[in-house]
Amino acid sequence: MKIDRKSQFAANEPIRLGGRVEADGDPADRRLLEGYLREMGATARLQPEEEVRLAGDLRDSRRSLCELFHGLSEPWRARVLDPGDAVTREERDWTREELERAYERLSRVAREDDSPELSSVLAEARHCKTRLDRARDAMIVSYLGLVVRVVGKFKNRGIPLLDLI
Repeated sequence: MKIDRKSQFAANEPIRLGGRVEADGDPADRRLLEGYLREMGATARLQPEEEVRLAGDLRDSRRSLCELFHGLSEPWRARVLDPGDAVTREERDWTREELERAYERLSRVAREDDSPELSSVLAEARHCKTRLDRARDAMIVSYLGLVVRVVGKFKNRGIPLLDLI
């Protein structure tokens, strides 16, 4: 299924079903949903080049983090890497959760020990993690905006908006 990137819906308009935004419960829920839809609908869509760049940032940041963890000298590696985090695995096998845990352990160990090696590795890991988080967040927000715009095409078809989202 090909998705038309040029939505027919105004980006700053909330998606309405039957003249109002559908939300179960009180009017406050409806206002929150309207605000969410307005914000997500106004989110700029990623251009193909930007999508490729962000995907590259995700891949490169992830690889760099794994290389940093694998490159730690032995006493630090044992304290930073969990025994379940097999150090022989390639970076593409590490889950986001494993990377997050290793980063948190590195931060904790670096706070506990005043080691120049760990301080340097932590600074580089922070840079990689910030780059990874920014790229991931940009893609998530953009795709949520796309979801809201696509969902708008199904309005007034008897399916509750929240079910579609």
